[in-house]
Amino acid sequence: MPQGRKILVQGPNTIQITWNGPKKRQSEVRHYKLTWKCLDCPLDGTTGPNVETHTGTISRDISRQGQRKVLANVGDTPSQLYTATLGDLMPDASYQVTLAAANSRGVGQEFLYPVVRTRLPSE
Repeated sequence: MPQGRKILVQGPNTIQITWNGPKKRQSEVRHYKLTWKCLDCPLDGTTGPNVETHTGTISRDISRQGQRKVLANVGDTPSQLYTATLGDLMPDASYQVTLAAANSRGVGQEFLYPVVRTRLPSE
């Protein structure tokens, strides 16, 4: 599991995440899987297109939820610092972010960041 993690709100639409590589590894880390989800955003389609699924209507708007792969540096060490910035988020909204390392065996255990709230545009 990645370690030494921080999550910072940088403005009304931006969150920055930092982490170090895992201390214990069974094989070389290939990438990190970063996911985010808005916990209190409306699902009424007012900010982006929706798609119908067998479980209901879900938003395809990246401000509500998404995932990203962050490639690992070849031969990185546990002290290697990684940073990712999530932009185009909803202002004044709560976000849950998770991070997991992936290797040749698949994606490992997720780290759950504390919930953060983006700022109002005037702050």
